[in-house]
Amino acid sequence: MFKSRNFTGGTNSYCTEAQAYFNAMTVQLNDTYKGFWNTSILAMIANGTWGVADVICVPCMLTEQQSNLNMKNPTSAIGRLIPNGFGSTFVPKVGYPGVNANSTYFNTGYAPNGNGVNWTLTNAKVSVKLKDNIQDDNYALGVRYNGSVVIRSRSIGDTFDGKVNSASTSVANTNGSGLFSVSTNGTNAYLDRNGTNLITTASTPTDNPDHELLVSAWYDGAMPAPALFCNNTIQFVYAGAMHSNDAAINTMINNWLAL
Repeated sequence: MFKSRNFTGGTNSYCTEAQAYFNAMTVQLNDTYKGFWNTSILAMIANGTWGVADVICVPCMLTEQQSNLNMKNPTSAIGRLIPNGFGSTFVPKVGYPGVNANSTYFNTGYAPNGNGVNWTLTNAKVSVKLKDNIQDDNYALGVRYNGSVVIRSRSIGDTFDGKVNSASTSVANTNGSGLFSVSTNGTNAYLDRNGTNLITTASTPTDNPDHELLVSAWYDGAMPAPALFCNNTIQFVYAGAMHSNDAAINTMINNWLAL
């Protein structure tokens, strides 16, 4: 009986997906934290998020290396976050505080047209969780060299703008914190906050981006462009098909930060 059981992390046994995530960490989580993420990954599998994701990153783990892993495929460079301009400002269980004067952003190594498995032209979604309620004209997410993917959660004019595969929409919004997403099913574009739909707009996608997804950035030309970089702190990143469970993800990250 003992031989038939998979003992890891002391007396705990973890699902294959969680164990792969833990194996990729150079500094291990304690058993309590491993138990949390094992349960969370099982929940994402059960609610359908895991199966439709290409990229799942949590840049508010305990170490920078943990924070930069693509949980969905932790041994791959595709989807792994590479911080630029943050210096040594990473804070455990908080993340990388954005500084738009430094053009801080994450490379992902993920170009939807070339690297997307679940992301397609007519079934695509990106989500980011922002720590603070910041009102500005900066962008939480974009695509290198073109404007076919955008999340701007709260502008100076209190507008939430989103675009994915060039299907776009916008809606009034006065709270810039939480989990924001933009998605398309080929007919409509959807903007959501914490799993609640704020607006649905008829909008046909025209461009499945072949350029790299950037987080905490809008990169539409030569560097640097500091006025266009988000100074908020990104605490979760998702890219994939549109049927991820935003409400459950938001609760999961809030629970992690409170643990």
